[in-house]
Amino acid sequence: MHIERGSTWNRWDFHVHTPYSILNNQFGFNPDPEWKTDIAEFDEYVRTLFTKAVEKGIVAIGITDYFSIDGYKRIRQEYLDKPGKMAELFPDEELRSEVERIYVFPNIELRLDTFVGDDDHSVNYHVIFSGDTECSFIEERFLQRLTFIHHTGTQLPISRVSIIQLGGEYKHNNPKETREDYWVGLEKATIHHDKVIDVLKKST
Repeated sequence: MHIERGSTWNRWDFHVHTPYSILNNQFGFNPDPEWKTDIAEFDEYVRTLFTKAVEKGIVAIGITDYFSIDGYKRIRQEYLDKPGKMAELFPDEELRSEVERIYVFPNIELRLDTFVGDDDHSVNYHVIFSGDTECSFIEERFLQRLTFIHHTGTQLPISRVSIIQLGGEYKHNNPKETREDYWVGLEKATIHHDKVIDVLKKST
């Protein structure tokens, strides 16, 4: 095959957080895990996200959350995979067509038990999956097989429930901490780099 065109340069944004990130939530609302009570707010988040992406000429977006694909899963299942919802959110057909051409993929941000700098910040570690990968595969074959380090030395599976548990226990031992359990748990959870690699190898 003879191709006359050379390299093609495109703008990708690999790291776009959703309200489900909590720690980096600058969106003015806390998302509902059940997807019920915040529909108008999340609609506006999705509308703004993709409208701005089109304006900036971005052709691919990595939807990012800490230790989860909650935001990506909702955007994929409740918006991108529902033509009627997309038509409601983007009534202008030309804009909607441009939005639907954007390649959307999940980017999971983890924190390693490796600490750097004067303030001992944990190293962030990103795991990126193809946008063609089923959400159930990512959750069952990757996230649910990961474990983070509990203060008792035991390994707890990565899930919203266990992260809330971790945050609640930390707050119990640190009464001055008043932020919600999930917020604290996300901040305190760390994971071994070798464990991430091992799970990734076994998930294929």
